[in-house]
Amino acid sequence: MCAIDRFKNYEMGIPEFDEQHHQLIGLVDELHKHIKDDDHSEMVRLMDELISFASYHFSFEISYFREKGFPYIEYHEKVHHELLLSLNKIRYNLRFEKYVDKYFTQTIEDLLYGHVDHYDMQYVNWLQNHKH
Repeated sequence: MCAIDRFKNYEMGIPEFDEQHHQLIGLVDELHKHIKDDDHSEMVRLMDELISFASYHFSFEISYFREKGFPYIEYHEKVHHELLLSLNKIRYNLRFEKYVDKYFTQTIEDLLYGHVDHYDMQYVNWLQNHKH
């Protein structure tokens, strides 16, 4: 089963977010394919794309949260920053150490799933309790 199929259990019910989350996981699926092919240059390119899109998505998410009055924005921004640091560390290891282990894509999936399941769902729960 591909990562996108597994990710459907983590949908927020906010179309823009769910679509962007699917794009992120699609990039992880692509990374996994290139690991199997041992295509290092494509893995580095995809990791760059993943980090770039994650940065865009996090900015979009924070803007959306501000618009809706979500009170935990600063904390959520800190979590985004830590997630990007983790992804950048993985990219560094990939680019300069040429290090890829069998858990490479699983680690990235865990970071993304964990973020959505715990932190993004906090917003969904808050929104459900604060509808006017």
